[in-house]
Amino acid sequence: MELAQPQTAQQLPQSTLQQIDLQSQGIDRAQAEVLRANLKIFADDWNSPEMSIYDNYDAVKANRKTR
Repeated sequence: MELAQPQTAQQLPQSTLQQIDLQSQGIDRAQAEVLRANLKIFADDWNSPEMSIYDNYDAVKANRKTR
C-alpha cells in the first residue's frame, strides 16, 4: 500500500527512497496515516545532512566486524 506524500512534507532524494509494502507488515491505510502523522515531527532532523551518516549503517557495521 502506497500513500501519497503530504504536500507539506519534505521530499527525500530519489536515491534514498524505498518502497515498503505496509500491508505485508500488517499495517493498513488508516494505521499508515497515523504512523506518518506521528513520525512527521522527526522529518526535519531525519532529513538533515548530519543524518546521512546512517545511510549505510548496516554495511559499515558489518565491515567493522570483519577487521
